[in-house]
Amino acid sequence: MKNSGQQNKASQNRRKPRARSKARPVSANHGSRHDARKSNTAPRKLANLQLNVVATLTNLFVIGLLIFLARAFHLQMINDSFVKKLKQQRTALVTDSGTRGNIFDRNAQVLAQNVKSYKVQLDPTQLDDEEIKHLLTHLPTIFPGIELDKVEARLRNKARREALISKNASYQQYEKLKKLTKKFIGLTATLKRIYPKGKLAGPFLGFVSLYKDHLNSAGRAGIEQAYDWALSGHDVLYETQKNGRKYTAPVSGALYKRSSDGRSIMTTIDMRLQQITEAYLSEQVEDMGAKQGVAVVMDPHTGDILAVAQVPTYDPNKYNTSHTSYQNIFISSQVEPGSTMKPFLIAAALNENLINVNSRFPGMGGTIKLGRFQVKDSHKVEDDMSTLEIIKFSSNIGAIQVAQLLGKNTFYSYLKNFGFGDLTNIGLYGEIEGKVYELKKWNPVNLATMSYGYGLNVTPIQMTQALCAIANGGQLIMPRVVKALTNEQGEIQEEFPVRVVRRVISEKVAKRVVRGMEMVVEPGGTAPAARINGYRVAGKTGTTRKVKKEGGGYSKTKKAASFMGFAPANNPRLVIYINIDEPKKETYGGKVAAPIFAKIVSEALPFMGVPPDETIRAKPLRRKRRRVNNTKHQVMLTKTLDNNPWWSKDRFLTRASEDMVIPDLKGYDLPTALQKLNQYDLEVKIKGSGVIVSQSPESGELLESHGKIELTLVRPSLLRRPVSGAALIQEDLLNGDD
Repeated sequence: MKNSGQQNKASQNRRKPRARSKARPVSANHGSRHDARKSNTAPRKLANLQLNVVATLTNLFVIGLLIFLARAFHLQMINDSFVKKLKQQRTALVTDSGTRGNIFDRNAQVLAQNVKSYKVQLDPTQLDDEEIKHLLTHLPTIFPGIELDKVEARLRNKARREALISKNASYQQYEKLKKLTKKFIGLTATLKRIYPKGKLAGPFLGFVSLYKDHLNSAGRAGIEQAYDWALSGHDVLYETQKNGRKYTAPVSGALYKRSSDGRSIMTTIDMRLQQITEAYLSEQVEDMGAKQGVAVVMDPHTGDILAVAQVPTYDPNKYNTSHTSYQNIFISSQVEPGSTMKPFLIAAALNENLINVNSRFPGMGGTIKLGRFQVKDSHKVEDDMSTLEIIKFSSNIGAIQVAQLLGKNTFYSYLKNFGFGDLTNIGLYGEIEGKVYELKKWNPVNLATMSYGYGLNVTPIQMTQALCAIANGGQLIMPRVVKALTNEQGEIQEEFPVRVVRRVISEKVAKRVVRGMEMVVEPGGTAPAARINGYRVAGKTGTTRKVKKEGGGYSKTKKAASFMGFAPANNPRLVIYINIDEPKKETYGGKVAAPIFAKIVSEALPFMGVPPDETIRAKPLRRKRRRVNNTKHQVMLTKTLDNNPWWSKDRFLTRASEDMVIPDLKGYDLPTALQKLNQYDLEVKIKGSGVIVSQSPESGELLESHGKIELTLVRPSLLRRPVSGAALIQEDLLNGDD
């Protein structure tokens, strides 16, 4: 208990506050220590405050920098519109354009070129009402064809400071405008594309206009479009810095490259031939009241397109005011060829050795039944005819017989080999391939109708190309419209070589077909109007009815007349195809298209330096036919009204006055042949007996007076029967064989 009381007492003593001791005087040493502690604390606080301020400012700076960098990243990497606006304010993009190349003909005549023109503008804010009226009164005399309504609207629009007066003004027009007003005239130089020859070869050349997605003009038709890749210069965009209202040199580091001019083109066109062809085609189309016409002139050895004309046409200088199609119809239109198909049919049969030039075919009185239809000849042949006379008289009856001998497979193959139904790859936009039906769609009637040119569609360029294959000895040549590309200095950079596609027929066969086509322009043929003085001519006519647009079938009134030919026949320099659509005055190809051919050739060959073959009467002689017995080895005889033989010098006037043209004596007996030859001073050598089966020289060749001719005869019983399709046709016309 004692211990516990002591503990409580002690705790109470601890809880009692200690009594404050009495103040004692402070010594001097004690005060100085206190002041020292106080003076050391103040600088420390100040330093801490400074550190805090610096840290805060540093943090703020870092945060601001991060925000700036984030914003800059957002603007440049995510949203670059701000950068673009800033760049646009300080720099500008300027186009450095290359000049478009020129177009020349084969003789370096300019067909398309660039000339400097000017864009003329006025400032409407500087013009009052009286000045505007004064300008509108006199502007038409300076700018013919100006649209005053549009110009007046621009001049009265005070919201703009630029009013267009003319896009293609000459400097002389600008000088005249300066005399009309003393106010500011804006003048900007530009290059304008012009065609110095106007309408001449307009569709072939095409034109240039501005595309919506192009900075500069581009070719829109013809050569301008097909060779735009070569003609157009290379444009370059580069940056310049703005300096007030002017631009400085390209900014440092900007991609800059000097622009290059486009290359010029040398075409295959001969402008002399082009002018002749267009003139005579246009004249005949107008005279015949036709809907349209097309003519193609081609070199058979190179494939060069020397001239191509179409009516109606247009002027590429005024293409935007033309209501005529911009298409080249010689590659974009198609027709049924009609009888112009017959030389290709005969060539195929000869090349397959199914017939020869002496094969005989019955004329069947000019009518044959084809299924439920009747096929008639316009130039009726009562008796039989030879292979070449099928071409001469344009006999549908004979063509059907040859086609039956040839068969659909072989005929189809030759059609394709001659290029029908395929693109020629002429290198111009808009070419179509025509239409030759697949073999599975052929039937015996199709085979027959195609033999005289119905049931298939061809283009004018295909007909010209195919005819070149006959004229040049059997090779199909690719058409060519451009010979070379040249640079700014006129040096040739690229040439386009002659390309042979394939051989279609042998040279021997080609010569035989040529002879048949020569007979077409002789008296009794379908195109004596195609004959010309001094040159041998080969050709073929065609007249086709047009398909009705409504109701099907063929029109009885609407026709297309055509003629194709070449000259000189023995060494062709020009191959020409002509087609006149819907002529009204005449309808036959021999009367509508053949005269155009004669006019073109008679004028073109002399200036081309082609020497004449022989002096031939252009006016055909009247003739009558003598009917002969229907014996297969006999030939048809014709005489003139004055009873002179057809081979007499009254028909052919050669360079040598004593020359004669050897007649065809095959099929005659010896007395008759000798009687024919008696009027000439010839030495006749005879081998064998019977009827004449061969002769040397051959018929049609020239032989000088006192020359020699050898005749080979065989007895009739030993003669082989000539090939004829008569039996085949009569027995089974509708069962075409293969």
